[in-house]
Amino acid sequence: DLRCIESGKIDKFNVIQSRFTTARMRTLKTGTTVVLVYDTDVEMNTKILDENIAFLKRQKGIKEVVITGIHVASYGIDFDNNTRLIDLLEAIQKIDGIKRIRLGSLEPNIITEEFVNRLKKVTKMCDHFHLSLQSGCDETLKRMNRKYTAETFEKEVNLLRKTFPDVALTTDVIVGFPGETEEEFNETYKYLSKIRFTKLHVFKYSPRKGTVAAKMKNQIDSTVKEKRSHKLIELSNECEIEFLDRYVGKELKVLFEKQDGEYIKGHTTNYLVVKAKETELENQIKDVKIVSRDNLESVSYTHLRAHETRRHL
Repeated sequence: DLRCIESGKIDKFNVIQSRFTTARMRTLKTGTTVVLVYDTDVEMNTKILDENIAFLKRQKGIKEVVITGIHVASYGIDFDNNTRLIDLLEAIQKIDGIKRIRLGSLEPNIITEEFVNRLKKVTKMCDHFHLSLQSGCDETLKRMNRKYTAETFEKEVNLLRKTFPDVALTTDVIVGFPGETEEEFNETYKYLSKIRFTKLHVFKYSPRKGTVAAKMKNQIDSTVKEKRSHKLIELSNECEIEFLDRYVGKELKVLFEKQDGEYIKGHTTNYLVVKAKETELENQIKDVKIVSRDNLESVSYTHLRAHETRRHL
């Protein structure tokens, strides 16, 4: 009965898709997704947060809410009552029965002292954040028209790690962006080696017709992109295993979601995928002792072998 909110576009509206529910919602001009909106008129904006919460309260048996979409951090920027993403999170926190709140990809500029100080009081907040970096080289970031630097991004990462000791931080990186020299790539590699993200989602730049980047000089050869991508994926695997090893022998709370053969799988708050040889645990939160690091099924998922489950009271 676990339900995660995701967005998918249908005509001018988005829909909330879950295993059991579908509801109409609005997309802002910036691409911001709102959990539930019945009207796009400005005068309705003051009611949007209340409607979001009312929708969630109607869902029965829900344990975890995932807020995802494009520009999630911009939630509320066009409302007429100064509502922001943190207000939505604080409101969900008060809903009985919901045990976890998880965020999708965030723009790094939302990670401020004020935001994080309020966020740490949302006790249902999952300690996993995906911040899109794209490059660890300032010159590359400028060509990408990013509004942050590698230094400011690192400060935001450090703030989250200071506030959430077990936080898992994942990011996106593009290799082979037009004009990326070997020196720039090496700067990115050195930066990522220092930051030690839990996982890197590595993408090779691909020209898209009509974009500014597609018209830029110094397009990178595909073999160079492949080589750089492979190097970052190796670094990602190294960092992921390093992160997993921290939890062997520890006890974690796992929300079990679905049966997969002889195992049932679920997630910790910091997004480790745990599998256990148990049955009839769907939509239950259990204390699980991690006894060893099992194999990685793929670079997209983290698997730990677990046993000695007991009911979480």
